[in-house]
Amino acid sequence: SIHVGQILSKNTQWLYTVLRQFQTPPMMDMLALESRLASLEKRLLDAQKDRENSLARQSKCNRELRDLESCKLEDERHTTQMNKMVTSLEEKVDMYKTQASEAEQVAANNLNMFRRKQQELEEAEERAMKREEDWARCKGEEEMSKL
Repeated sequence: SIHVGQILSKNTQWLYTVLRQFQTPPMMDMLALESRLASLEKRLLDAQKDRENSLARQSKCNRELRDLESCKLEDERHTTQMNKMVTSLEEKVDMYKTQASEAEQVAANNLNMFRRKQQELEEAEERAMKREEDWARCKGEEEMSKL
């Protein structure tokens, strides 16, 4: 029981010491606390306004982000379509080049054939003229021999 009394006495002394540390003149404490409370309330209102502004900016940024993502998807779709069109046009250009090359070969063959036939015609005309001359000379000799 002596031991318990000593512990209670020490705890009581400690409690009184702690309470004395927190005791200050009441009027000064109230004004300081009210001032501190007003300051904290102002800070709270400012923080709430900042939070509202931040939320509004975040919402605006989220809308802009969604718009940009939508534009990105649309741009990707258009890019895909354009790439398909470019590929198609490149294939057509290759096909037209092939057709042009084939047409050049056909034209070259036709020109060679035309020149060959023209030469053959000229040779045939020369032969025909020579034969006509020969025929006319033969006919002239025959008529002269009849006279």
